[in-house]
Amino acid sequence: MRIVVVGLGNFGVWVSRTLVELGHEVVAIERDGALVDRYAEWTTRAVQGDGTDPVLLRRAGAAGAEAAVVATGDDLASTILATLALRDLGIREIYTKVSSVNEARALEALDVTDEIFPEREAAIELAHRLTSRGVLGYQKDAEDVKFGRHTSACQFSPVDHAAIARACGCRGVSIRSAGEYLPALREALSLNETTVLDVYTDPEAYPPITLFDEKLDAVRKQRTA
Repeated sequence: MRIVVVGLGNFGVWVSRTLVELGHEVVAIERDGALVDRYAEWTTRAVQGDGTDPVLLRRAGAAGAEAAVVATGDDLASTILATLALRDLGIREIYTKVSSVNEARALEALDVTDEIFPEREAAIELAHRLTSRGVLGYQKDAEDVKFGRHTSACQFSPVDHAAIARACGCRGVSIRSAGEYLPALREALSLNETTVLDVYTDPEAYPPITLFDEKLDAVRKQRTA
């Protein structure tokens, strides 16, 4: 599969490198000659030039590619022009990197395949990973009910996820009581930055489902008898 990557910034480089490692042909276009020289080995063909220029794209071998990724960073105008140029070459599957919701809305009007918002997607994934601790806590109780004991995989070590978020460039806030949650959430929504709320949960909590509830109560009574 031949894929065009416009822009060899951090995002574009990792897309290109991963695609090459998966065995695909990658044609990369980058204005900065130093970046072309530095990352050429992570592409099939790296060309220095303007990724919004249809003539250069055609000469680079973009025509006939199955897909394209426009990773021109915060330059919305270049992203739009590159998208239009790629479409003129007949490429229908086009993914564009955006850095804000407004940019995503602008690209939606061009009917691109998808607008990729790396910071938002990384934050959402991290948030799900944080809240999955409760899901694993439920798993511990499920194992107790079915097997009479639980595996060590259900044990959690203290981890400061708010600190991890800050280390990744996000805003991290630890929530240790129910009263802290709404104020922290309101503040996060009012700010124009990615925020991770690390909510501490009860490690002994289990789902209020009748099937579990009755069985767990019986198991716990046996243990305390």
